Amino acid sequence: MRSLYARGKYAILPNLPRPPFRVIADHAYVSIRDCIADILGHGMELDSITTTADVVHGVAKISECAVGQCIVENAKKVHNDDEQDTLVLFGNEWSDGFEPSLSIKGNRGSCWIKSITISPPPDRIHSMTHTYPIAIGTDGVSHEEVEQLFAEELISLSSGKDNKFYHGGLRKNVKVYFELLASLQDQPERRSVNYIMLGNSQYTASWRVALDIAAVSSAIPACDECFKKLIFGQVTSTICEKCVNWDLHVRTGLLDFSPPVNYPRNQVPPSGKLLTNYYDL
Repeated sequence: MRSLYARGKYAILPNLPRPPFRVIADHAYVSIRDCIADILGHGMELDSITTTADVVHGVAKISECAVGQCIVENAKKVHNDDEQDTLVLFGNEWSDGFEPSLSIKGNRGSCWIKSITISPPPDRIHSMTHTYPIAIGTDGVSHEEVEQLFAEELISLSSGKDNKFYHGGLRKNVKVYFELLASLQDQPERRSVNYIMLGNSQYTASWRVALDIAAVSSAIPACDECFKKLIFGQVTSTICEKCVNWDLHVRTGLLDFSPPVNYPRNQVPPSGKLLTNYYDL
């Protein structure tokens, strides 16, 4: 049994195709590129993003949402509007700390894991078929090198250069454009990634919570009229004057607010604009 399944030149487990891992700063890390090669090599069904001019039936899957359409427009710019010959994929990343099953007490041997889900179809959005663990390490150590490598891979996969993969379903090489659609983290993990600690300092989480955004945040949920349209699938391109209908990308002025008095105005971002929109948070 051991020679058939676990050990040996012809054993099943060692010969199963799987993305290789390497050690980065005391973390086991799997390349996003290897994960994409694996899922395409197996010819699995993917929710690839295509241009949707008018979604009359409402948003039925992730690729039809506003952010998904932004991704496909970015792919067109990179590949000179050659959308038909490019497989446009999206990814959702998730990271958090956890206690291993053999841990006796809390915070003893805590671990940290990072995963990515690659273009799952609507009927498999909550399954594990399209999700890959790409990094795992000790919770208390710095994850900076892993995050840096992750960011570099994302830039490479959206550059349009050297991004050809074999597609087992199509039995040919295809060009791939890959971009991150969402980063899912709880509050402690989000603070850690953005270097925002708890406390009373001017630039900690307490300072950001003090931003006066109560008024603008009330415009995020759908108003009564937009809610009825969502329920009955009557999605139109008309911009509502009362709400943004959960679309934080809408720049109608409903989510704009003035920076607080103690906002660090000398730390202006490269765009040269101050924080004036709820989405910029």
